Amino acid sequence: MRYRNRLPGVLVSGDARGRGFTLIELLVVIAIIAILAAILFPVFARARENARKSTCQSNLKQIGMATMQYLQDYDEMFPVYWHDSGHNLNVQTRLEPYMKNTQLWVCPSNSAPYYYYWDNPSGTGAVTGPKGSYGWNITLGYNTTVRSLAQVQQPSETGMWADSIGNGSSSQFTILQENNLYRTSVPHSDGGNMCYVDGHVKWQNKNYLRSGMSTGTRADWDIAL
Repeated sequence: MRYRNRLPGVLVSGDARGRGFTLIELLVVIAIIAILAAILFPVFARARENARKSTCQSNLKQIGMATMQYLQDYDEMFPVYWHDSGHNLNVQTRLEPYMKNTQLWVCPSNSAPYYYYWDNPSGTGAVTGPKGSYGWNITLGYNTTVRSLAQVQQPSETGMWADSIGNGSSSQFTILQENNLYRTSVPHSDGGNMCYVDGHVKWQNKNYLRSGMSTGTRADWDIAL
């Protein structure tokens, strides 16, 4: 057998040949990659959803701060959901002067935020407000019925804004019937984020958010009319 020097002090067989993977070795590598992918993909998906949930919480925190500023300017009276018969001035447009970015109304986990009735697929009506994903607890303020901050006895336990399912015409939320379209939504790991009257934001599971819906009673986070 002949040897020739390729590197100083190293003998390499002149007959040595490169050898590729055998079929079995290739299948083993593919199987390992598939197993790793099956393990890692759910981890990455959870990480992405956690990031979206955090962004949503940040949105609600800023919306809550805007609401607090509004309360300070209006003798601690909550804004009403609808202000006029034409539904042109709502709680969101009232808070816009206190917000720098209207994109805060859109949850990153909500790919299709509700649309106002004047911004419907038929194209009728004028768009006069931002689209969004969050709902206002109308027991705090709706049309001419409005509450003061002093009337909320447990601000740290009373929901003010939350991930919400609108009915295609608005974003209000409150505890009604389980099959009613005005309700909280659960876009984050079978739960949703809620901003409370004291301004703090917390993720809550579906059972908490929708407690009382099936029986038509009120939830712990809501207040009586």
